[in-house]
Amino acid sequence: SLFEETISKLEKRIQELENASKKTLQIVINHLLQMVCVNLLQKVCANHPSVKPVASSATKDIRFI
Repeated sequence: SLFEETISKLEKRIQELENASKKTLQIVINHLLQMVCVNLLQKVCANHPSVKPVASSATKDIRFI
């Protein structure tokens, strides 16, 4: 029936939205972790100039979203 079809479509859409929000949350968490790591590396670099080349090569490939 039309009612069952509509319910089925709604359930499918809810599932899609739930999956999308999970992905978004994961991206946000990854982004925050990257920022924290880069921040820590920068602090280490400031205190130990000899670490600077290593830290900059470690963070150069990180792309922020």
